[in-house]
Formats: sequence, structure tokens, C-alpha cells
Amino acid sequence: MLRLVDDIYIGSDNIDDAHTYLSGIRDAIRAFELDINESKTVILSASDDLEPYWPVEIRRELERYKSEGLPNSQMKADFVHFMDEILRKAASYKDEGIVKFAVRKMDELAIWTEYWDIIEPFLVRAAINFPHCWDYVARVVAWRNVVKSIDQKKWIEVIDKSIRQNVKSGHDSEISWALWLLKEIEGPLDKEIFEAVLLRCGPMPCLIALDIHEKSKAPYKIPKEALLERLGDQPMLSNNWLLAYEGDRQFGLKIKSKNIQGNQFFKQLYDDDVSFYNRDAESWVFEDEDDKGSVKFAIEKGAGGYDSLYEDGDDDDDDDEF
Repeated sequence: MLRLVDDIYIGSDNIDDAHTYLSGIRDAIRAFELDINESKTVILSASDDLEPYWPVEIRRELERYKSEGLPNSQMKADFVHFMDEILRKAASYKDEGIVKFAVRKMDELAIWTEYWDIIEPFLVRAAINFPHCWDYVARVVAWRNVVKSIDQKKWIEVIDKSIRQNVKSGHDSEISWALWLLKEIEGPLDKEIFEAVLLRCGPMPCLIALDIHEKSKAPYKIPKEALLERLGDQPMLSNNWLLAYEGDRQFGLKIKSKNIQGNQFFKQLYDDDVSFYNRDAESWVFEDEDDKGSVKFAIEKGAGGYDSLYEDGDDDDDDDEF
């Protein structure tokens, strides 16, 4: 489901070798049923810039807005242009990591309160136009929904649109995060989308969709016949074993007899009441927090190691004060 791999650089003596190495990397990644981000996969000359400067620019701008305190109307107008520039850079460089880096920095600086009326539309645009950012967008919006408020109606529309965009392409990670956010904000799931997810997506988005269906008391039924046909006669031996197992244990598929065929190990899972899907799990930032409304950060430490690649470090005395 999660298709995140740290950036790597591979050197070669000539362009032909570079293409050969890249082809081998693609084959190796696909062998593990993972995806390569083609928009960020490039062959560069040794004379080209390998490390961009935009992380420094974004960090310094956000620190400047934070240091100014409560914004006036001109600062807010400038911040709108700054948000637009982030999206323009991401589109120009074809790098969604620019948006993720900016969101992460906004969280680290706790800039949400002063500029939420501007940041929320920015997050909407990011979710639709840069779907690899869904993991950060979902975390931020889910957090904000708990500590303050969000435009729930708008986010239900965004989630609907995003899933429709991604469901045919098999982008399970983006769909999973969108569905998770829908679950967190307690929104309804459209019947057409629900059925499309169950028949087209991998186990994780299917389980989240089933969870939403049950918790929201949806007026439509699970398409069990089509779902059981997809799972087959020995579902625990297929790539859909997680859906078969948890679908039976938690969502009423009633296929235990099929699940325990083929290996005694499957029966042992049932006997030991092993679970791989926690329906009551909280967002990481709220774990062990009694006063959830006081939680200041939306993204837990260690999430999305991609961002740390672009930390610019200590560059002058003024910056160290931050």
C-alpha cells in the first residue's frame, strides 16, 4: 500500500549505462510489487545541480511569517501568494515533495492557527493536484478536526473527487489516506465509490471502506457476491488474504471455512484472535493524550523521512535563533 522509497543517486560513465541501470532498478522494484515515481526519475549530467535550493527558500519564508506574530491583512495577502508559489514550484519541478516539505515545515513551526483560513484551501489544492501528498494532508486535516474545526462539507467533496481520480489507477496509498480521513471526520461514503474500492483496490483501502460503511450505517449493502468472487475459494493463499481474514473477523463476510483451508497456520490465527486492522486506532499524535485539544502538531515525528533529505542545516547566525 505505501509506496515510499528514499531518493537515491546512481552514477554511470555514460548515458547508455545510465539507462541500463535505471531499467534494472525499475524491474527490481516491480518484483516487490512497488512503484517508482516516474515524475522524479531523471538522468542528469554531472554538471547539473543535484540538490535544489527551494527547501532553504521555503523554510526561511515560513520562519519569517511565524516570527511576525499575528498577521495583518498585507501579510495574509502575501501568504496567499507564497502558497501559490509553492504549488507552482511543485508543478514546474514535477516534484510533489516540495508541497510535502512545506506542509511539514508549517507543522514544525505550528503556523496553522494564524493562517488556517489560507492553508486549508492550499491543502485542498494539494490533495487534488498532488495526490502523493495525501498522507500529510490527511494527518493535518484530521488533527485540525479534533483541535479546532474544518470545512467538513468541502473535505467530503475533495475526498470523493480524489478517490474517483485514483481508483482506476490502483493508487492504493492515496485512496487509503483519503478514506482514512473520511473515517476520521465521520463523513459518508458514496455507494458507487464504495463498490469501486471493493472491486478494484487492494486489501487496506477495502478494509477502511468496510469500516466506514459500518460506522456510518450506510443505507446500501456490501456487494458480497462480487466480493466473494474476487476472493476465490482459498483467499488466504492470495494477495487478498488480509481482506479475507479481517473481512470475515470484523465485517461479516462469513468465510472462515474458506480461510482456514490450505494451512493449519490460518486456523491458528483465528484461535489466537490475531488482528491486523485496528478499527479504533487514533491518529498517532493523539496517542496517550488526555487533552487532545491541546496537541500542537499534526504530523508525528518520523513520518515521511523524505523531508529530512532537504534540511538545509545551520547556515548563519540569524537562522540559528529560530
